[in-house]
Amino acid sequence: MPAANKSLMLQSVERIWPSTQDLLRTMLNADIYNLWFAPIQASRFDGESITLEVANDFCEVWLKDNYLGLIQDALMHASGQPIKVKFKVGTDQSRHAAAIGEAGKLRRRGRGSLPQVNANEPR
Repeated sequence: MPAANKSLMLQSVERIWPSTQDLLRTMLNADIYNLWFAPIQASRFDGESITLEVANDFCEVWLKDNYLGLIQDALMHASGQPIKVKFKVGTDQSRHAAAIGEAGKLRRRGRGSLPQVNANEPR
C-alpha cells in the first residue's frame, strides 16, 4: 500500500473510532460504556472493515453476542458508510483490567447489581 493511502487509512481510523465511541457514550449507561467500550482500541481500518482490539476472547464473544449491531450502527453514523467489524485480542490488557477492577468496586458498593428486596416489607 502506498504511504499516502496508508496515512489516509490511519487518519480515518483515528477519526472514525473516537467519533463512534463518543456516540456510544451518549447511548449507554456510563458503567456499561466504561467496562466494555472505553478500553477498545481500533487498530486497523481498510475502508470496508475496522479491527477492534479487545482484552480477551470473552470480551470478543460478549461484544459480538450483545453489542455488534449497536457498534455497526454507531460506526455507520460516524463514517457515513457501512463498516464490517472484526475483533482481535490485543496484547495491552492493562486498560481493560483497570475497567474490570472498577466494575468490581461498583458491584461491591451496590451500584452494579439489582436492588435488594426484602420480602417482609410492604410494597
